[in-house]
Amino acid sequence: MGLQEVCCSGAGEMQIDKHHLLWSGSADGEQRFGGVGLVLNQLSAAALCTWHPVNDHILVAGLSTILGICQW
Repeated sequence: MGLQEVCCSGAGEMQIDKHHLLWSGSADGEQRFGGVGLVLNQLSAAALCTWHPVNDHILVAGLSTILGICQW
């Protein structure tokens, strides 16, 4: 599930119960507003092969397919 207005600074990831949260927000030390996030269930988190926080508007994640290929 994609999220907007996450209001977290920097970029990171954390486990919340059975879900995995990735976020990309404003630079550390700047006002906390905006930001995007991605919430993954256990199956999707297991398929996550790479992710890259671009800025507070864009987060790119790659997930493995059943063929084992990491797709952006």
